[in-house]
Amino acid sequence: MAASEQRESATGHHFVNTFQGCPRKWHIKYNLGILPTKLGKALIYGKAWHEGMDKFYNGASYEEALGTIYAELEAAKLQFHNLEEYNEAVLKAEPMFKAWHESIGSKLH
Repeated sequence: MAASEQRESATGHHFVNTFQGCPRKWHIKYNLGILPTKLGKALIYGKAWHEGMDKFYNGASYEEALGTIYAELEAAKLQFHNLEEYNEAVLKAEPMFKAWHESIGSKLH
């Protein structure tokens, strides 16, 4: 576990919702400032995906945008729960990006 550097507002939805769902988790997160060192694969993949799309929306080529997705996944490699999850994310990056590009992205450039 790593100490938290960012804290959510004491009046924010996540703050209250966490307490209502699990007071112990709330105490660990907000009082002790401890967060998990590993992230869910969907969160990691989603961040990489959005970074790649952002590049594409801002004028980068298909290849540059896909490269951004791969670079983001590589940078977060140690945050996956295991190497299998990382490899799975890398393998599905190109087919998913290609499908998105063919159905939506190509209409933007």
